Amino acid sequence: MEKPFVPEWDYAKVMSNIKRWSFSSKMDIAQAHSYKYIKADGKEQKLHLAQPDEIETFVMLAVKKEEWKNDIIQKTDFERCITAIRNYNNPKLFSLKGTEFGDTYFPLAAATQFPSQKNYFLLFFRYLAYFTFQNDEIDVQQEFLRKFRIPYVDIAAPILALWIHLVRGDEQNIGQAFLWIIEHYSSAIELLSISRENYRKELDKYNNTEFDYRYSIRPSFSWPFIEEKGVRYCPTPHLLPISATSSLLFRLTENDDNLRSLIGKNAIETYLYKTICNSGLFDEVLPEQQYAIGKVTNRTLDVLSSIDDIIVCFDSKSLTPSVSMRVLDEHGVESTKDRLVQALKQVYTHTHEKYGKEYNPLKQHLQSDRENIYGFVVVLEDPYFSMDELYRRTADALRIDTTSDEYKWLTKHIGIVEMDNLEKQLFMSSRTHFIKLIQKHVNGENTTDFWFTHTDGKHVRYLPEHAKGFLETNVFGILDKMEVDGIKSPIHKL
Repeated sequence: MEKPFVPEWDYAKVMSNIKRWSFSSKMDIAQAHSYKYIKADGKEQKLHLAQPDEIETFVMLAVKKEEWKNDIIQKTDFERCITAIRNYNNPKLFSLKGTEFGDTYFPLAAATQFPSQKNYFLLFFRYLAYFTFQNDEIDVQQEFLRKFRIPYVDIAAPILALWIHLVRGDEQNIGQAFLWIIEHYSSAIELLSISRENYRKELDKYNNTEFDYRYSIRPSFSWPFIEEKGVRYCPTPHLLPISATSSLLFRLTENDDNLRSLIGKNAIETYLYKTICNSGLFDEVLPEQQYAIGKVTNRTLDVLSSIDDIIVCFDSKSLTPSVSMRVLDEHGVESTKDRLVQALKQVYTHTHEKYGKEYNPLKQHLQSDRENIYGFVVVLEDPYFSMDELYRRTADALRIDTTSDEYKWLTKHIGIVEMDNLEKQLFMSSRTHFIKLIQKHVNGENTTDFWFTHTDGKHVRYLPEHAKGFLETNVFGILDKMEVDGIKSPIHKL
């Protein structure tokens, strides 16, 4: 087990000292500690290591600060840097008082710390479905090819193959695996690479000073490979899955709200519906339905389902925390909160006012007191705002008294869930556990707690057909080729 880091420097000292060490030694030590985190077994062991967001901040400083010496950074020096980064308190953030601090700090911390806790295999399968989606309204596969000049599968397969080696492979094979993938899949690696000069430009785009880096946008989320003087480094291999999934959606739709809306309405909604159907947890599942009120055609929420005697409605929103949130921009924070409040309001209106009156397509009977109907806003990435605040804002928008029974119903029946958390339940949890999670707020648990956070299963119960084909044909095919070249595959095939 690693010894706790000993604080000796402050953040300003790190910014000064980091210029003494060679760029290559800083990239190498960051990669070594990132790899150590990837390989660590269990939360307890990971707690005693440099955390991903701390390593990312170190890399940002290392890229930004030009070297004046070329000393080799030592383990103790790196530990001092990490401790200083960990202990740094941003004055703008820590000047906030009371609940204002908590409501601001937690979303920022979540944005930098939670990505490393995702199930990356499921993430690859989901974005494979998104980026290869085609229907009459949009051909995402063609849009992706037009933007990046390479099919998505030619990015996802080598990166997932490399990730499998990182997670399960022998340490002595890791360097070989990196070099093999870089050599044989240069187009994919090029897309995930950035020069040191351009990395600095990305840093300057979102930050006034290096003191902002702790909670800021990480260029490494999109470009984990950094090029300097003809050498390509990967100081943050823990970010490889993010760079090849969610970050590519951001890059694909950046400054194109129409494309993002089309992908959300078609690819993302369809995936949500199919995943709920294929989970086998529900008795009945229907996609969005059209219904008429007089001469006006209306639509239901995106997915209507029943499980046991419960009706569960889902509404998909391709929402992610805004970039401006990460630089403590108040307008960006308020704008994101407003979008979530409108989404909660919409789901409340459908489940509490419209279902059973304007439409009733499911076989399951709706109880007169509406105690057996629930609604969830499904977001791509949860900003992790205080649910208490969001519920109060939603009540205000609906003109509901926060001391009323209607408000209690809102907090116990309507929620926000990140697609990653819902997906893990659908792939891994039992039917009994899923029902328990839906009803946990009604059963007296904290109504400001997050929904769907823990599964009762450790393994994926099923794989969708597109995932099986992708693994068997593409990913395992790469692992087989690597094995032919002497790099032993770390897993057994399906």
